[in-house]
Amino acid sequence: MRQSATMSQLDDTLDRTPVVYEGEPLLLAELDNLVVERDVWRYVQRVDNPAPVAVERTVLLGPVTSYFDRWPVVRMDARAPADLAQFNRRLFQNYDQVRRFVFTQSDIAVRIVEDLDVDVIVLLLVDGLSYTDWMDYPGVQSCLVKGPTITPVGFRNIVGKPSIARRLFKRGFRKRLGFSHWDRDNQLTDVLFYGFDPATQMFKVSEFTEILLALDRLPPEQTYVQILTNGLDAISHRHRGRPPVEAIARHLYEDILLALVERLQSMGATALVYATADHGILWKPEPETSEELIVIRDERTDSHRYAKGTLIIPHSRQFSCYGMNYTVLAYPYLFNRLTSLEWGMHGGISFQESVVPFVKLEVI
Repeated sequence: MRQSATMSQLDDTLDRTPVVYEGEPLLLAELDNLVVERDVWRYVQRVDNPAPVAVERTVLLGPVTSYFDRWPVVRMDARAPADLAQFNRRLFQNYDQVRRFVFTQSDIAVRIVEDLDVDVIVLLLVDGLSYTDWMDYPGVQSCLVKGPTITPVGFRNIVGKPSIARRLFKRGFRKRLGFSHWDRDNQLTDVLFYGFDPATQMFKVSEFTEILLALDRLPPEQTYVQILTNGLDAISHRHRGRPPVEAIARHLYEDILLALVERLQSMGATALVYATADHGILWKPEPETSEELIVIRDERTDSHRYAKGTLIIPHSRQFSCYGMNYTVLAYPYLFNRLTSLEWGMHGGISFQESVVPFVKLEVI
């Protein structure tokens, strides 16, 4: 049987029976002591085995229709938590559990390389964009940032090693084009576009229309296109007045992502167009809300939500990523107060910072 439920009802049901869960997997971060099984058939074999099985609070990420009558199927329609402050506390506490069963940035390369029956594959990388900014658009799913929610970690997670370009090259996509608003001599850009010939395959652009014009000259078969564009990151750090976040997010989806799709359609190419971001943004609370950020001053960092190195302080956890150690803060804590021109921040763990959109659109 299927039933729509609240998180509290799901929590109570799990004390009595395994549950097939249909909903946003990230929301399970609110629950403690879970065993999450993606392979329902393997779980069935284990519980039907004569050997004793531990009694556990088990969530089955189906759906597998033949087992609907065996266990209750709980559907949750929400795509984002109702109480962000409460969810952020639970996400921080259950982070290690959650990152084992949700879709993460480290899964993106595998997802892209497993579907190759097209002429062109495009990956749009956005610098700063939260899942909630695109959550209601078609083709969007949530994706967890593994580690500090900062650009050098997020983009490296996505591109992977070996890189997406390298993996696709081995699968026959031997032509590639790269476009970036950043300079090629930027060290991170050099890492993200490793293997792109700077003279013939890699181009710095000022306007997005330059990319659309370049696509008109695209080789017609088995080509990989990687684009790095500005999102909400820059305006979060310096902007006079509260930034128009919703309008910018809509521009990124409609005027950039969909423009890529439309240009490929007009060319008659079959394509898969993917988009994602390095990290989301935790915005300064609106004055009329009761939300409050707490500053725990620490002179060892100039950042708001993370520090380089290992700092043993309350409300923090440590990561080691790509040869660097980081200390990141739980919500709602900051190392330093925001200035009058700063409206957002990132680096810590929260739904706003740690969950980004992942989009797959098909051109046929």
